[in-house]
Amino acid sequence: MTTGRKTGGRKKGTPNVKTQAVIERLEAMGCDPIEGMARLAQEAEKEGDKALAGRMYGELANYVAPKRKAVEKETVSEPPLSLEEAIKECITFLKALPDQAREKLLKEVEYERCVASIGKSQGKTIVQ
Repeated sequence: MTTGRKTGGRKKGTPNVKTQAVIERLEAMGCDPIEGMARLAQEAEKEGDKALAGRMYGELANYVAPKRKAVEKETVSEPPLSLEEAIKECITFLKALPDQAREKLLKEVEYERCVASIGKSQGKTIVQ
């Protein structure tokens, strides 16, 4: 039966057997991978290999700076407009347009309406 507290197993922060073996092997070789990455990054930077230097510095940054988490952006969705509201918005938009642009837009709308009505009279649906 569980009592809500941890019993048995490794203590928090204790490396597993394989990880501990790798750590001991690197120590026996006198190899410090963090130091190696730092040296490699510095040499690459001196030699102008910005890609390698960037990768190494990026890896090293994981050890000294916390990774930033994605933040969900809250969006507010507005309810759909009623037909009356949509028509009012269209009229407001048309009134705000310069005269030439408004005339051009109205001609295009009239042209589309004519094409659609011709298609309907011939029993066709015209899609452009």
